[in-house]
Amino acid sequence: MAYGKKKKLCLCSECGGFTHEVDGVKHPGLMLDPRKWKSHATEDALHQAQAEYEMNAVLLAHEAFGQPTDPHESLPTRPRDHEFRPSTPQPASAAQKETVYQTPHGSGAHDTDEDVHMASEASSPIPPSDPPLLSEDTEMFSEPVCSDSSNHGADDNLILRRLSELSLIESTLAIESRLLKNPKLSFVSPPTSLTDTPSALLPSSKDVMRFSQFRDWLSAKQRVLLCLPPLGHRDADSRRTKLISMISEWLDRLSSAEASSWEAEKIMAGLYRLPDQDTVGAPRVYDTAALHAVKRALPPFILAALLMVSALHTLSGLNREAANLVLATFRALLYGAFVICSRSNTPRGPSRLAVEHQAILDCIPRDIRSVMSHLKVEPQITRYASCPLCSCLYAPNEANHNNPYPHYCTFTDTDRPPCGAALVKKELRASTTSRSHASDKDVNLVFGLYLDWFNPGGNKKAGKSRSLGAMYLVCINLPPHLRFRPENICLVGIIPGPNEPSLHQLNHFLRPLVDEMLTLWHSGMWLTQTAVHAHGRLIRAAIIPLICDLPALRKAAGFAGHSSRHFCSFCLLKRPDINNISRPWPSRTWQEHLNIATQWRDAATERDRDTLFEEHGLRWSELLRLPYWDPTRYAVVDAMHNLFLGELRHHCMAIWGIDIKDHKDKHGRATDSTKTTPHTPDEQQQHITRLLNALRKAQLNAISPDKLTKREYAKALLLWCEAHGVDRLAIPPVLSTATADFHLANGPYDISKFRVLTADVIDQLRHDIKTTYLPSWIERPPVNFGSAAHGKLKADHWRTVCTISMVITLTRIWGNAASSNAERHLLKNFVHLVVAVDLASRRSMDPERARLFDQHMEEYLRTLQELFDQDLVPNNHLSLHLAACLLSFGPVHGWWAYPFERFNGIIQRLNTNNQIDKIPLTYMRIFHAAAELRWQVSSAEWPDDEGIREMLRAFDVVYRDAARGTRVIDILGTIPGSCPDIILEATYSSLSDSRLDRNIYNALLYVMNTAGLTRKFATFHSNADNNAILLSPFARFLPKLEVSGLTYGTRSGNIRNSFICFRDPSSHDPSVARAGQIAQLFLHSHINPQSNEQVVEPYVVVDQYEELSEDHARQDPYRRFPLLNTKLCYNRFTGTSVVIRVVDVIAHFAAFFYDPDGIGEGCVVVRSLDRVRHLI
Repeated sequence: MAYGKKKKLCLCSECGGFTHEVDGVKHPGLMLDPRKWKSHATEDALHQAQAEYEMNAVLLAHEAFGQPTDPHESLPTRPRDHEFRPSTPQPASAAQKETVYQTPHGSGAHDTDEDVHMASEASSPIPPSDPPLLSEDTEMFSEPVCSDSSNHGADDNLILRRLSELSLIESTLAIESRLLKNPKLSFVSPPTSLTDTPSALLPSSKDVMRFSQFRDWLSAKQRVLLCLPPLGHRDADSRRTKLISMISEWLDRLSSAEASSWEAEKIMAGLYRLPDQDTVGAPRVYDTAALHAVKRALPPFILAALLMVSALHTLSGLNREAANLVLATFRALLYGAFVICSRSNTPRGPSRLAVEHQAILDCIPRDIRSVMSHLKVEPQITRYASCPLCSCLYAPNEANHNNPYPHYCTFTDTDRPPCGAALVKKELRASTTSRSHASDKDVNLVFGLYLDWFNPGGNKKAGKSRSLGAMYLVCINLPPHLRFRPENICLVGIIPGPNEPSLHQLNHFLRPLVDEMLTLWHSGMWLTQTAVHAHGRLIRAAIIPLICDLPALRKAAGFAGHSSRHFCSFCLLKRPDINNISRPWPSRTWQEHLNIATQWRDAATERDRDTLFEEHGLRWSELLRLPYWDPTRYAVVDAMHNLFLGELRHHCMAIWGIDIKDHKDKHGRATDSTKTTPHTPDEQQQHITRLLNALRKAQLNAISPDKLTKREYAKALLLWCEAHGVDRLAIPPVLSTATADFHLANGPYDISKFRVLTADVIDQLRHDIKTTYLPSWIERPPVNFGSAAHGKLKADHWRTVCTISMVITLTRIWGNAASSNAERHLLKNFVHLVVAVDLASRRSMDPERARLFDQHMEEYLRTLQELFDQDLVPNNHLSLHLAACLLSFGPVHGWWAYPFERFNGIIQRLNTNNQIDKIPLTYMRIFHAAAELRWQVSSAEWPDDEGIREMLRAFDVVYRDAARGTRVIDILGTIPGSCPDIILEATYSSLSDSRLDRNIYNALLYVMNTAGLTRKFATFHSNADNNAILLSPFARFLPKLEVSGLTYGTRSGNIRNSFICFRDPSSHDPSVARAGQIAQLFLHSHINPQSNEQVVEPYVVVDQYEELSEDHARQDPYRRFPLLNTKLCYNRFTGTSVVIRVVDVIAHFAAFFYDPDGIGEGCVVVRSLDRVRHLI
């Protein structure tokens, strides 16, 4: 049985007992036309209201008269036990007519008409302390109830009176609820234990009096409304039901406010304590209500103007005079608009502004400093005096504003004399409010600490002339895509230059931060108001991971440097044993570490300290004052520095020796060097003969150079020949083929360091870098990779060139059938490293993946020693401790140093006007002001207006985080792929319709009908049954689409973003990942079968690359390493295009085209860039 689209399912009390069939399946209810369905719904609502009224009347009657003698009579009738007869009016019972309700004092007197009439309260919104419980005329209870929607049975005067009374209650509730904002409740007696129930409210408090009167009034009106019978009038009955719900909600809110105030009293009394705490002080209280009141006090368009000017001043570096000019321009524009409006309303009147218009103009300050102060975006900064010699800090003396700091440093340490240096430098600390979703009781926040130093003049200058340090806190409780947004990062301090503090001098800068963290750990911080909890929340916080590069981490945590004998912060392995990769290694416990560091701190002389440090490699760190901080586990190995700037860079530079000097002609064009030109066998023999003759001649002439140049090598060679004879000299053999690699056999595979990547291999690598298609979120490495001319490479560059470009090039060259045994071993060793790096940097982590990473990293180091007889470096050893960090802290993108390096870059670019002494203060002020502005723009309650939306989109385009670079995608990739509906609808409306190709249309129809929806779609070209939805054959095409920070493009419009791995739901195995290229992107508008609403959804048309045959797959060098997620496909498409949803797109892939040996036709290398799972 099929129904038209206009019929609606009715499950009312009358139709619920019937059934209807859909596709042969019986379902409860009946399908009715909308008018009849509405009539049934109205009748059911009236029956339910009547049942609730009868039950409430019985309950209130029993409450008024006390418990009945018969216990069975105390049970009220449930609504479902009533039999409804809508056509028959329900007369009020005698009990209802004669019931007398008592006042709170139990006077027992009947209420007079003047007492019970609700309109009598209009002159006094809040009733007296003893309001009557019944404020409706008793005659209203005896009026019959009519179920006819036309209200013919109800008296018109009664309906009008009911509506008037309801309006009075609504207006009074609105007024009083606005006046009662965040009352400060006081209690007669304070709590003495956590189990104490709230004591009585203190009646002398003005807030308590208003609070109590409002609650009593709400209780009285709730009883009144519950006793009012339904009239069968839709407006009156719905407003009564809504009022009952609103009053109940307000009563719950007031009870919650009283409970929260009582909990706050417990906190202030010091009753909440930690298990390891003997005494707990009162928490530090911050009044945060002003932060939430600023945005509510301004009209939205004025707030938008002030925020944008502030953004230009702080984020874009617009100077103060120019910002004031923009403010003046805003005032002039508003003045002109108001004048025009005034003249249009009163054409012949004066052009004087109305009072309300002048008030709006007065909201715009004339100076940007006033704007920043009004918006409260300027941070509260405490400026510490820092000794330029020992780095000791001195807090300002608030009682002496003119001379807050001592003039000379008085710090003494061990047996050294007082420092005595003049205090001229300042270190800055900021106090900011953390924002997070609070729990039901207190909020426990975990922060990560990052320290690093940078050159304020930029890293590209030759030599560091100045070094500033930055200390950041990041809230680990936030999800990764919010964790590293600038508005959620706290820049807690700038360490002044010009040089880094030496060794344990960093403790002076950590001490103020540790003092505050101890308060947050033991006592907490009470915020008087948060975005979610209007009555405040207690915040506790702890620092857990310390995220730094190796030098900064060793300073901050008190470990010896990574080049010392005690090179490891996790185990007790010494530098001479660094090549030992057999585990377990000896280690020390947290308590042992703390005992040694305490002995170093308490040592009487510097000599005693040096002796302890030489023996154990430990110093005291201020972080050890935190009772929970374990240095053996929380000083983490940063993946960015360890893997990208460590392992990958070290392998290329120190093992393979990539340092090719490009030779250029007089026109600047690259040319081949004669030093790398291959020599034929005859030329090889000529060079060897010339060398031997020269050695014999040198022996006869007794040549003995003494300068430390290349001649020294010749001198040593001559001395050896004098002692042993030229004929015993080992010389390289003449090779049968032309070569530029003249060398002796080295090891079992004839592999020698620094000669791995020849000039030919480098040339092919550069060609592949230039011709490989990479998506826009990956920054392409320099095309002259291997040359010093490209400068210092970033971590992103090393990651891309080693895990993508070299995988494509070296596997193609060293993994084919013609490669040598040495090349195959080199490739296998390198693949272990790439797989380990890939596993460690995935966006998800589990014990099996961490174990697999550790296995491949250990195998890489073992084969590295076999191939090159290579001594390991500290980074190699620390990578074997990275698995423990992965298990403790999860995916590295949530705690690596990428975002902080970016923030250092942002700070470097801030405009300081080259005022060296003011650089730290300027950095702190602008960074926090910019973060506050971002938060205010994102959290403001903007009106639903296209002009405001356009402004927010423009703000996002100008000031959003850069969407290029793997660090951003590693974070955004954790968000499920989707497009906001509002963006899709806006994009859809700006495009024009195009008819879909018939094959594409049929594929779209199949995809939509296999999505598990309750109703099917039918083709627009054929007759459909009554229950099917006709699918429109029109769509709107677009060249690219952004999803969760990733851009997907078409082959013709955005080719680099068109190569994707995807799943095909229409295939025989939808779980298999396939490779293809996006041919089309389109938006389709259709009815959602579940909600019956018009929706816009994006779809992708993909041309799938054909898979290799089994014979050719055996010739694929990439498939020999499954964990590389790389394979070959034929460079041709299958017969038909595939239509998929956006959620079926897995990831981009890096595409490189070439003709592999043994296959005989062109292929495409599919290097998957998915960083969540294994695909291929």
